[in-house]
Parts: sequence; C-alpha cells; structure tokens
Amino acid sequence: CRHIMLRHSGCTSQIDRGKAKATRTALEAEEQLMRLLPELSMLGATAFTTRCKEVSECDTNLRGGDLAGDLGWLDKDPAKNRKVPAAVTRAAFTMSVGQLSDIVSSDRGMHLLLRTG
Repeated sequence: CRHIMLRHSGCTSQIDRGKAKATRTALEAEEQLMRLLPELSMLGATAFTTRCKEVSECDTNLRGGDLAGDLGWLDKDPAKNRKVPAAVTRAAFTMSVGQLSDIVSSDRGMHLLLRTG
C-alpha cells in the first residue's frame, strides 16, 4: 500500500516529535488532497507516485527515492504496524488492489491510499 500524507496543525502523533509543526489546518490538508482525487482516479499509479513525490510529507517521501509513499508490509492487526496509524491500516484492508481510498484521517495527518498488493 502507498500513501500521500499531509500533516496539519492538529496532528498529535509522538512519532513526528522534533519535526517542524505543520501550519495548515486539517480542513486545508483535506481540501488539498480533495483537489488531487480527480487526477489520481483517472491516471492511477503513475500519477500517484508523481504526486506523492511532489506533495507528500510521509517519511518515505522525505527520504527520497522510488519508494515514496510506500507503507511496506502491513499486518491486518493495527497493533503490529507500529509506524502506520491504525486508521490507515484499517482502511488499507477494506480496499481492493488498485483502488484509491477516500481521505483517511489519523493522528499523523490526512492520507490518500493506493492499494498495491
């Protein structure tokens, strides 16, 4: 599963401690992701990767490289995915391969998911 994540000022995750506090509101993050949905729905995985590299604030994108937005192997038990928010794990397992999610909110930010396997 891959994701595009935007942090916002209401994020409470302890994982992001030490990073600069986001200045956008949750609504602004949601609106920004909503503007991406039509393009991502039409163009699929290639557009998802491109947009992830351009806008995502997830750790894998910030490190750079071709794995931008990759969540790695997810276990169905959210407790076993220590770095992936439970809401994201639950959403990922309700999706079909190739499906784009609705916006998912977590303590780390707002997410769009693309189920890849």
